[in-house]
Amino acid sequence: MNDKNRNPAGDMLLTPEQAEAETGYSKRTLANKRCDGSGPPFFRMGRLIRYSRQDIHKWMRSRRYRSTSEASADNKSELV
Repeated sequence: MNDKNRNPAGDMLLTPEQAEAETGYSKRTLANKRCDGSGPPFFRMGRLIRYSRQDIHKWMRSRRYRSTSEASADNKSELV
């Protein structure tokens, strides 16, 4: 990949299509999560949206649970 696909820290920048493959979420779901603030951090450069691969993996790890009750309690706090 060339330097245009990297952020200033040297991390890979992914298109929404590539982020879809990394996360398993559709581009539409990722767009909705950008709007409501519940998705991974992203860069906006004009009309272009890019995601840091490192940020996506960090965001995914932050949603790792050991039980359904733990996940449920966290989801309720997000709704408040």
